[in-house]
Amino acid sequence: MTPPVSFRLIAATLISGLLATEASAAELPIKVKTISGPRLDVWRAHADSDGQIVRVFGIVRKPRRSVGIISGHLHVVATRSKGLSDVVADTRWAATADIANFTVRLPIADASTITSITVSYAAKADVVDTKSGSNK
Repeated sequence: MTPPVSFRLIAATLISGLLATEASAAELPIKVKTISGPRLDVWRAHADSDGQIVRVFGIVRKPRRSVGIISGHLHVVATRSKGLSDVVADTRWAATADIANFTVRLPIADASTITSITVSYAAKADVVDTKSGSNK
């Protein structure tokens, strides 16, 4: 007997497929580092570029048996080549469901200057100012 397919797995697959269909954007060859927290898993994250902006997108999920609304935000940092400043943006996930998607657009025209991208869960507000990306 085969085990039943998890609803979470099916939903995550559908969401990631929808997120990956943006036209004319090339996926970046950088593996996006994810840092989860005790109340929220940053499950998958990817980055692509259309030559004008870099879009970081993915899926977050509540840990099993987690109840209630999860507060906080996602902190996204694109580290760039020496001499160029990092680009930092904060965003929220799109729903209160167990699995939700997120997207943030970073104002980086030349994606080849990016050396790494990190997406991390932050339960509280940032202490320092950030350079704003767009989370629309």
